[in-house]
Amino acid sequence: MKKSVIILVLLLLTFASQAKAGVYISEIMYDYEGTDTDYEWVELANDGGSDVNISGWKFNDGSNHNLNTPPTNGSTGSLVVPANGFLILASNASSFNSLYNLSESVIDTVMSMNNTTETISILDSNSSTIDSVSFSSADGANGDGKTLQLVSGSWVSEIGRAHV
Repeated sequence: MKKSVIILVLLLLTFASQAKAGVYISEIMYDYEGTDTDYEWVELANDGGSDVNISGWKFNDGSNHNLNTPPTNGSTGSLVVPANGFLILASNASSFNSLYNLSESVIDTVMSMNNTTETISILDSNSSTIDSVSFSSADGANGDGKTLQLVSGSWVSEIGRAHV
């Protein structure tokens, strides 16, 4: 009996960890051309085989910020990052949606990234860090219409996928 309980607990921990292990920060628009007020955004990707519900998660740019459940503040879609899919966190979901025509969910949240150097994080509902990225204007994408994108494990400055 004791051995069965231990195995069950280990299986539950493994599945719980796998359910959120696939979500990571994959693209960052921290310095939009011209004024970036209301135009900053972060793409979350899920390379896991299961959808991940991010209800209760927070975006951190030095302070923890709640994610607005759609349709609050222009958010669209849902707080679920689909398996092998994407979701956008936007400083202003309405502004983002007026610029880009995407099928992915767009979630409004407070976001005010520094244009010179910044560390951003995604925290789960237990305040555990799911992913964290540090970047600086020296990495590129500083007011030139490009974004920082995670490509083959490295951050590069390229035309944003939202533009394509």
